[in-house]
Amino acid sequence: MSNSLFFKHYADYPSDIQRGWTEELQGVTHDDTNWFIVQKKRIWKIPLKVDLYSEINASDLSRGILTANFPEELHAEYDHLGDPDHFNGLLFVPVEKTESDMVARIACFDAQTLQFIGSALLPEQGNHAPWCAVNPGDGLLYSSSFDYVNELFAYRFTLENDQLNITLDHRAGIKKENTNTLRMDGLQGGVFAVMHEEIFLFLSSNNDDIRGIHAFSWPALRHIQFEFIDTEYLTFGEEIEGITFWDLDGGESDGIRGQIHLIELDNDSLNSDDLKCFKHYNIYFSPFVANKNLSKREVHKAGCAWINFMKPEHKVPYSSLTSAIKDGYDGCHYCLGEFDTR
Repeated sequence: MSNSLFFKHYADYPSDIQRGWTEELQGVTHDDTNWFIVQKKRIWKIPLKVDLYSEINASDLSRGILTANFPEELHAEYDHLGDPDHFNGLLFVPVEKTESDMVARIACFDAQTLQFIGSALLPEQGNHAPWCAVNPGDGLLYSSSFDYVNELFAYRFTLENDQLNITLDHRAGIKKENTNTLRMDGLQGGVFAVMHEEIFLFLSSNNDDIRGIHAFSWPALRHIQFEFIDTEYLTFGEEIEGITFWDLDGGESDGIRGQIHLIELDNDSLNSDDLKCFKHYNIYFSPFVANKNLSKREVHKAGCAWINFMKPEHKVPYSSLTSAIKDGYDGCHYCLGEFDTR
């Protein structure tokens, strides 16, 4: 099913607002009932039931809101928090020093209290660690650099006596649909997700032609889908940031549905809006996938191995085989041989 994954934009909620928690946003994750929203130098814990359009104050304990400053222990050497991940009551947050050669770190916080526990260096990644995410498939913590990324770093981690220990387990190369090495730039966020007993990795990029959401199968780490997020006409300063996976189709939150949730900043100095939008996407799996490449023009059943070799931009979802045939697609010789007319 992984090769038939598609995105559908649900809503931007909230959008175009300036609040204390929206300035210099970097990332987002969650536990069962709360958002964890990370700014450049601050972390917020905001219950899902809180309307993100409302005024959210650091002292608003009556609504369960908590906030924590940049860890004092790291303040002298670092100044930038990245896209976080929540795992087993812990909040893992990448830490960098802007425009510096300082080696990046992972910081660990108690997710209930936001109390800083400790941190560990990531010497393999140099001075960049824009995101981190725990993979439920192998229990390892993954991260990457920002530009020229063709591999991910997978780390083992332990927490003993309030000491965070991180050691490199392996490097995992990311691949194009044809299994050639893929290089990505401008990475800002990452999250693993389990759907239909399969594991997926979602990465967000702010780099020009690959700006948006990228989906990878696991463990192959093959690029299977891409949702382009364009900038608005005659604007500047828009920036894709962190990403998380949370299935909210059950109505747990007013105004928010979908599974993928992504932050887009507005860094336009001509106005004071900090958050362009908090974007929400539904993920669905199509029973049929057509290849709109003019040299192919074939439709396949979901799961057909030949879908794996399609470029994401050539994939077209169809809920009905009849509709695909009517639109001029020929049946795949291998999975829909009875509709193969060429």
